[in-house]
Amino acid sequence: MVLPGGRCRRRERDRRRRAAAGARRCGDRGRRGGRGVRRGVCRRPRQPGCGIGPAGHRHRRRRRRGHRHRRHRHRRHRRHRRRQRRRGRRAAGRGRGGAGGRPDRRRGGWRRRRTGRRRQRGRRRWWRAHRLRRVGHREAMTTDAGERLVDGYALVVFDLDGVIYLIDRPIPGAVEAVGRLHAEGRSVAYATNNASRRSSEVADLLTGMGVPARPEEVLTSAAAAAELLRDRLPAGAAVLVVGTEALRAELGAVGLSPVSRADESPLAVVQGFGPQVCWADLAEASVAVRGGATWVATNADPTLPSGRGPLPGNGSLVAVLRTALGRDPDVVVGKPEPALFTTAARRAGQGRTLLVGDRLDTDIEGARRAGLDSLLVLTGVSDAAELLAAPAHRRPTYVSMDLAGLFDPAAVVRVPGPANAGGWSVAPRGDTLELSGAGRPLDALAVLCTAAWSARSARIRPGSAEAEKALAELGLSG
Repeated sequence: MVLPGGRCRRRERDRRRRAAAGARRCGDRGRRGGRGVRRGVCRRPRQPGCGIGPAGHRHRRRRRRGHRHRRHRHRRHRRHRRRQRRRGRRAAGRGRGGAGGRPDRRRGGWRRRRTGRRRQRGRRRWWRAHRLRRVGHREAMTTDAGERLVDGYALVVFDLDGVIYLIDRPIPGAVEAVGRLHAEGRSVAYATNNASRRSSEVADLLTGMGVPARPEEVLTSAAAAAELLRDRLPAGAAVLVVGTEALRAELGAVGLSPVSRADESPLAVVQGFGPQVCWADLAEASVAVRGGATWVATNADPTLPSGRGPLPGNGSLVAVLRTALGRDPDVVVGKPEPALFTTAARRAGQGRTLLVGDRLDTDIEGARRAGLDSLLVLTGVSDAAELLAAPAHRRPTYVSMDLAGLFDPAAVVRVPGPANAGGWSVAPRGDTLELSGAGRPLDALAVLCTAAWSARSARIRPGSAEAEKALAELGLSG
């Protein structure tokens, strides 16, 4: 049937049905009471992707309706994607990972499209946030790549025996390390339990070895003991000295009178290391302490490092009097008491202080008592086996073979380290820990510290040829 104007009734009916369906599906409400189907509005049924965002947008008519619809759909789809990207950028800092955490997938943070350099920058930014969340801000097993250990501290305090020198010979690399610190303008101090030399004598000894040192940079247990007795005793009081002439000189410098016999009525006995200390000196000290004198020991180090191995130290001589008197000294001035370290830390002002030592029972324990970070170097008394068996109050912050760890990030490790890192892993085998893998021996030591301190077992055996070599280098193959 032909309608007025020459139009076919069937075609006109189909056209109106399509228009009504397009209005309902594309957003124009048409027969539902809305604006109706208007000229310039898409009338095609909704297809995948169409209808995202506000509907009913006008566009210029074209002869090809299919092309017009595709253009309409893509334009609206692009606007929707832009809105998603904006929401994703706003949500990236408050996603499920917290501030700086993982973007929320539901907000479109994972669907942002980047090209070229912009995409790479976004990936790097996400990886930094993801890594911080994954490791929980835990410090890496070694210091950060490119960051030296010494850069994090304002003052470095060195022990002397076993760190800078052995008896009277400098340890290889120590002179260069201290010279480098001075060349960079960093603050340096020296703390020693050896009471056989005065501060000026220690400074002269270091300067003769090639290490520039001033007397005010040297902190000795002899000077600390003299200052302690000066505060407790009246001026000119008699003090019986068991030790060297250096200890006598320190007492005389603070206004006290050093004596050698118990019948001179000393008010205190100060005992320090001296190679010439004999039975007669210990006998006079025993009589004076039994008579009521205060007993002060400069330090309690049982041994001294030497080129021939550990030798008896002042702690061994103190043990003789402890056995004879049946009691401990009234005061022990030197390490591990924190007095030397707190005095040195005050010189650093607001900065942090790092202690470098070779003994767990004096240097490292004293640093922990004073609340300072510590670096254990394996050039003196304590070795890797003692480190693995160390109790909690004698565990260092870092470990290095020598003083090169101050400047080389690859020559120092933080302990305890990750359970499996640096190519090494440790597995318990009964009451023994088995080390397997390959890598640097120092990384193996950090992994072993983690396992030994948690399992409370120091028995180690190799699980591979590389592990056997690493254990031999660390002195743990026996």
